[in-house]
Amino acid sequence: MTGLQAVLAGETVESDREYPCPSPTIGRWFTSRITPIRGSTGGAVVSHVNISRRIQSEEILAHQASHDSLTGLGNRILFAEELDRALSTQGGRRAEADVGVLYIDLDDFKSINDTFGHDAGDEVLLNSAQRMRSELRPDDCVARLGGDEFGICAQRITADGLAQLALRLEAVLAKPHLVHGNEVLVGGSVGLHIARVGESVGEAIRLADQAMYVVKASRHDRTTVASAAQVDPSNGDGGP
Repeated sequence: MTGLQAVLAGETVESDREYPCPSPTIGRWFTSRITPIRGSTGGAVVSHVNISRRIQSEEILAHQASHDSLTGLGNRILFAEELDRALSTQGGRRAEADVGVLYIDLDDFKSINDTFGHDAGDEVLLNSAQRMRSELRPDDCVARLGGDEFGICAQRITADGLAQLALRLEAVLAKPHLVHGNEVLVGGSVGLHIARVGESVGEAIRLADQAMYVVKASRHDRTTVASAAQVDPSNGDGGP
C-alpha cells in the first residue's frame, strides 16, 4: 500500500516489490509493479507476475554454493559462516564464549577407495555423515570441509561436554561399514578446541585441526581425543 500511495502522490515514477504468496500446497512468489497513469484520468496500473520458478532456481543455486553435493552437509564456506556467527553473538551473554569446534578426519579412508572403488568410498562418507548427525543437537552445525575431513560447531557447550561429544563421535565412527558384502573399519580422529569471543574463524579451525593431528599420530588408541592446549602449551586457555 505504501508503494501505491507514493505513486499516486507523484513521489516516485513507479514501485516494484517481490513478495511470497504461498498456497496450501506450494510456495509461490510474485513481483508487482505499480505505474502511474498519466493524463486527466489519473490512477495507476498494477501488474503481478509469478516469479516462483526464478526464486526456486536462485534457492537451488544458493544451496549448491554452500552445501556438499554428496553428503548434503554444509561445505567449508557455510561452516565458516556458522562459526563466525557463533563467535560474534556470544559476547553479550558472558565474558567467555562456549563455542566448541571439532575437526574430524576419517582414518584409513584412502584404503576404501583403493580396494573397493570410489563408489564404496562415497557410501562410507554418506554413512559417516549420517552417524555424526545422529550425535548432534539441533543447533550444532556439521560440515564436510573437503575429502574425508569434517568440522562441527557446537554452541553453548562446556569443555567437558565437548570432550564427551568427541568421544561419542569416535565411537560411532568406529562401527564397521558394510562394503560390497565386507565389513570394513574406518573410524575417525577428532580434534577439539573451545573458541573464545573475538577469536578468528581461521584460528579456531586451525587449532582444532592441529589437535586432530595429535590424535591421528596416536593411531593405536582410537579413543584418544586431543585439545588445542595439548598441541600448543602456551594456548592453555583454549583447551578443555
